Amino acid sequence: MTTNTEVEGATSVERRNPGLTIAQKLVSTFLGFVLVFGFFLVLVYQWYVPPLLNRQIELRVESVTKAFASAVFKPTVERNFIQVNKVAETTSQLPDVAYATVVSERGIPVAGVFGSTDAFEPSFVASMKEKGFPLDVVQRTALAENRDSARMVLNVGGQEIMDYALRVPQTSSVVHVGLFIEGVKAAVRATLIPLLLTLLIMAVFGGITLMLLARTVSRPIRQLSMQAEAISMGKLDEVVDITAGGEIGQLAQSFKRMQTSIRYMVAQLRRAQQKH
Repeated sequence: MTTNTEVEGATSVERRNPGLTIAQKLVSTFLGFVLVFGFFLVLVYQWYVPPLLNRQIELRVESVTKAFASAVFKPTVERNFIQVNKVAETTSQLPDVAYATVVSERGIPVAGVFGSTDAFEPSFVASMKEKGFPLDVVQRTALAENRDSARMVLNVGGQEIMDYALRVPQTSSVVHVGLFIEGVKAAVRATLIPLLLTLLIMAVFGGITLMLLARTVSRPIRQLSMQAEAISMGKLDEVVDITAGGEIGQLAQSFKRMQTSIRYMVAQLRRAQQKH
């Protein structure tokens, strides 16, 4: 036979181990969905966006180099190296351009200008000021005999640079234009931040909305649970006052009918005991 003490002990154990509430389950499920969705979204973003931006860099450095080659064609043919240097200096001042140089048929830079040296390592800048334009920069992007252009990503003075080499038409000279790649990476990071912020805002507002929604469900269920516990302790006159609609309302009505039935059966048992 189960005693009241055993019932109270079991009830206290249940209270100590309530498990996750409806709100916690909904919010945790929603946040898990947001994390998984955000993870795959970032993967797709990293898979598609950087290559597109790199392609834009390739097109840009190619267009700048072609314009540079056209501008130095006449002064190169005329061996007007002062004008060649002026064109190289003008080209090097374009946004994100690291350097512009013209290499003679002997592989010697006849003009080589860096746009800005602030982004490079101090040791590289000191060596360049002492020895002039570094030959290894243009030598690494060498043109094959049957090709008029080539591109390569180089590490120059601690910076990633896309070097584009183009043969000047009707001459043996080659022009090189280097473009900073860090700008592309910064653009990827800058465009990724709003995406992550959107996911964060969606997670916060979605979690709050689900918590409020779960409260409309969990509160009447909690009340019914307390009523059931009271009935199990013999308190059959507790009033079930739940005005929720939908399935919760139907559950409350069923609970009231069950409580009425229990009261009726208890009354019947008491009358039967009194007769005996």
